[in-house]
Amino acid sequence: MITKTKDISKVTAYENNLVSSTYEMLWGEVRDTYLNPISCYSTTLANTIRRIIEHYFKFLGEMDLNRFHLLFPDGERQVFKLLITWANVGSHSEFDDFSAALNLYMVENYLKVFKDLFKKTNHMSHYNMMIKLEVEGTEDE
Repeated sequence: MITKTKDISKVTAYENNLVSSTYEMLWGEVRDTYLNPISCYSTTLANTIRRIIEHYFKFLGEMDLNRFHLLFPDGERQVFKLLITWANVGSHSEFDDFSAALNLYMVENYLKVFKDLFKKTNHMSHYNMMIKLEVEGTEDE
């Protein structure tokens, strides 16, 4: 990083890149929730997951989001549909009027289905890269 004060430039080295894209910051929110699900704000998590799914799968991958629920077995299919519905409802209000309270069980289920979406679409390498957590059993993912 280069900073300049009174015509004097100073170069400071950092181990990590200090510049993050919006997409990287969204993943940071998911990672923080994964590490500490009890601290989750439901509306924020819903909107974050929706934005990641839309950006990665719809805009970059040009995939039909309306068919993703078919990738899941019955129990998880309903959770995925709820997640997408919850995310869409929570994202269309300027003042965050949507205030469905989430319990820890629900947060963990939404995080699981979110991860499973990447697994079922053969995009686990992207998930692992973005979540930046130690992943067990990566050889089959």
